[in-house]
Amino acid sequence: MIRSAAAYDIVSSKQSVSRSDLLSLYLMSEGMEDDHDKSASLQPSDRNLRDVILNMVIAGRDTTAQALSWTFYRLCIHPDVQAKVRQEVLSVVEQHGLLASATTAMSYEMLQQLRYTEAVCLEVLRLHPSVPKEGKCVMKDDVLPDGTSVRKGDLLVFSPWVMGRQTALWGPDALQFRPERFADNYKPNPFVFTAFQAGPRTCLGQNFAILEMKCALARLLSMFEFKLEQSAESVTYSNTLTLPIRGGLCLSATPI
Repeated sequence: MIRSAAAYDIVSSKQSVSRSDLLSLYLMSEGMEDDHDKSASLQPSDRNLRDVILNMVIAGRDTTAQALSWTFYRLCIHPDVQAKVRQEVLSVVEQHGLLASATTAMSYEMLQQLRYTEAVCLEVLRLHPSVPKEGKCVMKDDVLPDGTSVRKGDLLVFSPWVMGRQTALWGPDALQFRPERFADNYKPNPFVFTAFQAGPRTCLGQNFAILEMKCALARLLSMFEFKLEQSAESVTYSNTLTLPIRGGLCLSATPI
């Protein structure tokens, strides 16, 4: 059983959550009655809570952590980009009358203003997708949009890692790290930018993952300057289901 008496005490009492873990916050949000409709109380089932944990905690743990590792790698070998992200963060903090410090908490609205930071996250995921290869089993005979016939039981494989480097999809500078391609809050076609898949199989945690990345970058870059403590050429990936950096990433963090 995922649920506990303590968790339901939090929900039923409508008191502030003493614990800030994801599951407790979710229980508080989903288990409270609607202020306008007392019959609209939403009691999450065990199955619903299980799916939340699997989707948000397990499926989103290694993938988001690895995306952040590749982000810091890119910020180190592109110090101009690191400086621009830091400047955007400090600018947004100042606009809200705050001072950047270890205790400064950025609101959701503030994080939404980090347009360039989000562009950096998307550009990292274009070149270093957390799930670099995908496979789908054909459930019934069908014809793909390009006219290719597939039969029930066939296995279709595509690679977001390869697609993110194709000049036919991204232009002659496809191998260059250029966050500006996602400027002005540009949202690419999900069938081209396939880091989060597309259609009915779009990753449910897409927005959550980007928000986590922006939050981590905002907090850390406002306090530290990061430098790579190994040669850029030595940084490579391990060929697994996800895309970890082989042997980890060696960085130094200098307070600013």
